[in-house]
Amino acid sequence: MKRTESERTYADAELTLIIEKIHDDHQGRLGIGRLVVELAKLGRRHSHKGMRRLVHAAGLACVHPRPYKATTAQDAANTATAWSTSSSATSCPTLRTGSGSPI
Repeated sequence: MKRTESERTYADAELTLIIEKIHDDHQGRLGIGRLVVELAKLGRRHSHKGMRRLVHAAGLACVHPRPYKATTAQDAANTATAWSTSSSATSCPTLRTGSGSPI
C-alpha cells in the first residue's frame, strides 16, 4: 500500500497518451495492426497484444477489416451488351486515339 507506482504503469500511461493522439489523428480508423505500425514509425516497438490491452483499457474502439466476400453471380448491369453488338472496330472506346482514328 505504501509502494509507489511501477515503471510499467508510468510507461503504459505515456504510451496510452501517444495511442490516443494517433487514434484522434486518424479519426479512429486504425486497427491494432496499423496502430502498431504507426508506433514503429515513431521508434516505439510494441506487440499487438500489448496494444490491444492498452487500447481496451483506454476505451478506444479500433476498426477491424471486413472479411473478403467472393461474388460469383454477375449482375445484369455488369454484362457487356455494348460489346456484343459492335457495328465496327472503331466503336470500341479503347481502340480510339485522341484524333478519332483507330489505332
